[in-house]
Amino acid sequence: MNTSDKKPEPNWQIERYQTDSDTSIRYALFTPYEGPINHILIHMNGRGEWIEKLTDLPTSIGLPNGWAFLTWDHRGQGGSDGLRAHIDSFDDFASDAQKVISHVAGSTSYSIICHSMGGLIATYGTMKGFLKPQRIISSAPLFGLPDHPLPSFIAGPLAQFLSAIGMAKVSSGGGQHEKSDFDHNDLTHDHQVFQGICGSPYPIPGASFGWVNAAWHATKYIFNPDHLKTLTTPVTVISAENETVVDPSAQTKWVELARKHVKSDIDYHQIKGAKHELFSEDPEFRNQAIEIVRAKLFGN
Repeated sequence: MNTSDKKPEPNWQIERYQTDSDTSIRYALFTPYEGPINHILIHMNGRGEWIEKLTDLPTSIGLPNGWAFLTWDHRGQGGSDGLRAHIDSFDDFASDAQKVISHVAGSTSYSIICHSMGGLIATYGTMKGFLKPQRIISSAPLFGLPDHPLPSFIAGPLAQFLSAIGMAKVSSGGGQHEKSDFDHNDLTHDHQVFQGICGSPYPIPGASFGWVNAAWHATKYIFNPDHLKTLTTPVTVISAENETVVDPSAQTKWVELARKHVKSDIDYHQIKGAKHELFSEDPEFRNQAIEIVRAKLFGN
């Protein structure tokens, strides 16, 4: 099935929540069982993704009785409000997350699984105190900008400068992976999934210079040893061996640094041969990522 044609199952509830005067966030809650909910598994997706792209994820993971699954379209993408592919600060993403979680979950405990940009939002938001998950499991997290089309040590400062002179909302052109053909794509080995990504019902332009600047500042924040000392949440990082969308070396560097400064468990797994979209990969690779998630969440 084409990814863009996926329809949520009947026990998906899709709603909107107004997080501020200008932005309503489109979110979805999956409740596979009747009865009280005592824990919520939250999924934070990546740049350009949308709810329906991964509505099969909670079923693949196999939520136990009493668990629900919550996800949403980040501002500026999917069906949520906001200027496409732009953000002034990752505080806005983290604040949206805090408000949606509070609205839906209340005081119910939760864990987070996240992908790419969602991994940076979850880690940054937790370290800054917006979020209080019991555990974070991060797939191919954006812990460092890629070295293309410009080296990251140039892209970050350049985006900061261009944002400061009024070009924050101008597209940088970065992140247009759907323009490649399947044989040369850097997202997935699954042809059907790749077609679905290219056929997104919510097409998105390249990231704005403001987005690049915000991501660069957020990555600097999570690498600060003083900030890392405040992190008490166990974190699992799952990396793709054939990663080209984000900087894979930043993932291992963050894990090494976090292990020196964070008192909770920090662990790392690399899936050999996989590309960036670990939860949307060929089953050979996707199943390995799912098994890691299950082991960390349920101990099996």
